[in-house]
Amino acid sequence: MPTSGTMLAAVLHAPYELEMEQAPIPTLAADEVLIEVLACGICTTDVELYDGSQPYLHNGTSAYPMIMGHEWCGQIAAMGDAVQGFTAGQLVVGDVSVGCGVCYNCMQGKYHLCEHRREVGVIHYDGAFAQYLKLPFKSVYAVAPGVSPRTAMFIEPAATSVRAVMKTGVGFGDRVLVYGDGSIGLFAAQAALAAGASHVAVAARKNLHKALIESWGMEFINTGETSVETGVQAYWGVNRAEVVFECTGNVEVCNEAIHRTASGGKLCAISFSGKMASLDIDDLVCRDITMVGTVASPNAFVPTMRMMQAGRIHVDGMLTAVYPLERAPEAFQFVKQKKGPRIKVGILKNLAVK
Repeated sequence: MPTSGTMLAAVLHAPYELEMEQAPIPTLAADEVLIEVLACGICTTDVELYDGSQPYLHNGTSAYPMIMGHEWCGQIAAMGDAVQGFTAGQLVVGDVSVGCGVCYNCMQGKYHLCEHRREVGVIHYDGAFAQYLKLPFKSVYAVAPGVSPRTAMFIEPAATSVRAVMKTGVGFGDRVLVYGDGSIGLFAAQAALAAGASHVAVAARKNLHKALIESWGMEFINTGETSVETGVQAYWGVNRAEVVFECTGNVEVCNEAIHRTASGGKLCAISFSGKMASLDIDDLVCRDITMVGTVASPNAFVPTMRMMQAGRIHVDGMLTAVYPLERAPEAFQFVKQKKGPRIKVGILKNLAVK
């Protein structure tokens, strides 16, 4: 069990300056576990940290240097003396948000809004693009036996979308429209269907993931060929949806999303944009639309894992490329090139592990 020494890590020093270095293996407090990282997905937030566009960098919330990576799974390598409920070698995943546990928000279960908030791989907390990371054991969740690392690495992004659906509320029989076919949009669509939506449509600019979306029993709208209004009308006979999820981070889509939300309906914004949006407040107010913001995945891991185990949320076909840790800079370059389908790119300890 490694408790000292160094490990290989991808350290981001400045935009586009991602270097493979030796870093200290994290030292454990009594309530922490050391985790050997087996797989970690590259999130859009990671890409924005990599290229310098992440809003957290500009408002002072995040700072270089950092070790990114929060969509991870791994196995317990060592434990502090106060850790309970885990065993060495156990496959686990963990929260991205780490709260202090004693502030007002933490005491209400809103640890993702902690007054001393840290986020794994994002805000003042080393992440999982390394051989090891550490977390308080209360922020860690055991993965069901038989689940592979390639599947478990999707639990965190899926939980982000599940939390958005839980917070917004999808009624039984609601029609749901999702803007964006990245992993967050695809998981939001699946979670909405699992929550009781009668119909779900995903709108995106290209047909890259059309077959996958339709295989889940959903409609697909290619916004490069037709308007969302026309596409929704053709599928459902109406031009709006009771619930809309904006998962693109494109400020120009925000007003379109308002206009496609049914009167009395709900609109949830999940993605960062990095820009100020000019919203049609009159339409929002006059048609009594509820607009919801959501961040991270607090209190959503357990329901997400249950839904994945029950076959209600799928990951098959979503891992489109894999790289070993030592080639992490190359993996980020591949993501930035935007060539071909790339729902999720993963950094794996062992490429042979399925």
